[in-house]
Amino acid sequence: MAENVEYSFWLLPEGDAKTELASIVQRLADRNESPVFDAHLTLLAGIHCESDEIIVDAAREIASKSKNFEVRFQSLNTGKFWTQCVFVEIDEKNEDLKNAHNLSKEACLSRGTTIHLPNPVYYPHVSLMYRNLGDAEKQAELEHLVGTAWCADFLKAGHKLNTFSVDKVVALKLRSDLVRPDSTAQDIADFVKSWTILGEFKFDT
Repeated sequence: MAENVEYSFWLLPEGDAKTELASIVQRLADRNESPVFDAHLTLLAGIHCESDEIIVDAAREIASKSKNFEVRFQSLNTGKFWTQCVFVEIDEKNEDLKNAHNLSKEACLSRGTTIHLPNPVYYPHVSLMYRNLGDAEKQAELEHLVGTAWCADFLKAGHKLNTFSVDKVVALKLRSDLVRPDSTAQDIADFVKSWTILGEFKFDT
């Protein structure tokens, strides 16, 4: 495996939530000249192994041992690193999500992979923009979203946009060398372009 290759597992929003998230990613990209990407909930990142086949095999195990579940959006926030420039926090008390995360780690480690995480505590979220911005700029984008009808709907308990169903895991390969604190706009764009989906695996419903 090349040194700059890394793997991840994703959960993808579907239905109305997918459509609305895509619209927000596009809106922020237009405002900030940031890349457009598929909004996703990372189940596990920082995976290093010898071949794509190992990750695909692990994804099949995750899918075979998982059932469909619901994920709920909780709040908007900003982070220190550009991969969390502006994002939606996910209800971290979701037991199904925590179980899926732990299962993904077990499936990888049992196959001899290594996992390098900047934060050992799982922090589920869906990023809405990738851009290296200052704190004031990130806050301005956050306040822009807070003023939209979309935000009110996404964060309103019981609203159809407040939750989405998870029924599959996505295995992904990407370039980890482009993820640095000083990543330029071009680095970030190239990082998104490097994403290669190895497969989507339906849960055993």
